[in-house]
Amino acid sequence: MPDLNPLSCPPPCIWACNLILGFLLIYNAPIPLGPYALCAESESRSILYLLTLEVTDEFIEQLKADIPELPDDKKKRFIDEFKLSPYEATILVSDIDTAKYFEEVVAKMGKNKDMKLAVNWITGELFAVLNNQNLEISESPVSAKNLAILVNLIKNGTISGKIAKTVFELMLDGDKDPQKIVEEKGLKQQSDPKAIEALIDKIINDNREKAIEYKLYKVSYTSC
Repeated sequence: MPDLNPLSCPPPCIWACNLILGFLLIYNAPIPLGPYALCAESESRSILYLLTLEVTDEFIEQLKADIPELPDDKKKRFIDEFKLSPYEATILVSDIDTAKYFEEVVAKMGKNKDMKLAVNWITGELFAVLNNQNLEISESPVSAKNLAILVNLIKNGTISGKIAKTVFELMLDGDKDPQKIVEEKGLKQQSDPKAIEALIDKIINDNREKAIEYKLYKVSYTSC
């Protein structure tokens, strides 16, 4: 029978067991049983723990998969995948909830994504609101879904950046859908020439007398 005295446990064995147990405890990973005995001495109670762990390649790969993405790795991925600048990526990965919020916005934006616009709205308008209200991004009054809709409305020309700020302020009251706000408030930006012509005709018809006065004034002025 092997000697179970803690003092006889070799330092490499203690180090290896502490390392593996640390990962298992932090990430709540299941402990696989196997034929290999590793031991670790408890520093707090000086109690010897004995566990049989089967350290297979499959177990190691599973352990790697369970470990969350580290900030430096996430930063590199944001730069490579989303074409962000190192500065932008650094801001987003500085807080795990901020990075999560950004990725949720990106996921909700669909295929025609504007990453720069999304980053600007998160780090600009949204951060300003969070700072003023002393809120964490996990408590954001605007959901990632609705911010993604707002960014898309700007991207596709439905509203201008200036109008978007007005819409954003209205969104803060109960996380309102920006699309509905634009429709209800008539804030849609007209870019269709025919639609603009129709709007001009309507304004002229609704103000017929003023239009006639303008024409008469213009004729009299140019004839002088």
